[in-house]
Amino acid sequence: MYKMIATDLDGTLLNSYGQITEKTKDALLKAQDKGVYIVFASGRVSSSIKSFAELIGIKGYIISGNGALVTDLETNENIYTNVMDKNTVLKIISICEQNSISYNLYTLKDVYTKKIEYSTLFYHMENKKLPEEKKIKINLCENIEKLIKESNDLKISKITICDKDRMVFNSIIRKLREVDGVNVLDVSHSSRKVITVGTEAIEIKYNYTEVSKSGVDKWSAIEFLANKLNIDTNDIICIGDNANDIIMVENAGLGVIMGNAAPEYKERADFVTNSNDEEGVTNIINKYILNKE
Repeated sequence: MYKMIATDLDGTLLNSYGQITEKTKDALLKAQDKGVYIVFASGRVSSSIKSFAELIGIKGYIISGNGALVTDLETNENIYTNVMDKNTVLKIISICEQNSISYNLYTLKDVYTKKIEYSTLFYHMENKKLPEEKKIKINLCENIEKLIKESNDLKISKITICDKDRMVFNSIIRKLREVDGVNVLDVSHSSRKVITVGTEAIEIKYNYTEVSKSGVDKWSAIEFLANKLNIDTNDIICIGDNANDIIMVENAGLGVIMGNAAPEYKERADFVTNSNDEEGVTNIINKYILNKE
């Protein structure tokens, strides 16, 4: 029997509106009641992931920053940390500033940005539905470069870079790949999120990538947890939809890609489930954990 399910959030566990359905909540809790560890593994900051875990009643551990941080939900202790060094962060910022491209810095707890747009706009809208203590803290900062230079305690887990223009974006990707000691996420398709303004659903679509320290990925964090919990990696199900999920999908005992993922990602999975708007994660839990078709 599988002993752990590690699942991505956006585009996987969450539907296009950033919600977890009641069916999915029920399936997750039933799997947890059977002794299966449910681990949310996301690029989000830990506070955001904790909100979803607490909403459902998930216990155990979460992985944030695409594998930069593992947090024990019971003790609220960070038991594994692997962040970017200051000089590397400044190099990435310099490239973004010189090319007037949007970027966000993710610390272990919050986000720093110059403007609310793209992914931070989605989080900003999500915050409106949350109580104050569960909001993602988005810090507006006019001079992020100065902030990093003067700070000695900001730990950066990743930097996200966004732009609507594909040609501009591809040019920046090439420059980022020349920086030593970083991993630049290879995203082949645009991000798509939907926000609700009144009764109107508005689509946010843009090109994006994520830059993190070399060696940081979701699978490394999952392996750390597996060793800690004495779980064989063959007894782990990993579920995702995007480039930052592929390494855990390919290494898991059962690697699952969502139906809404790009075709090239589906080819690298053991199983392709329904989309995030069609209970894809619930179907996997029913099939492989609860023995329900």
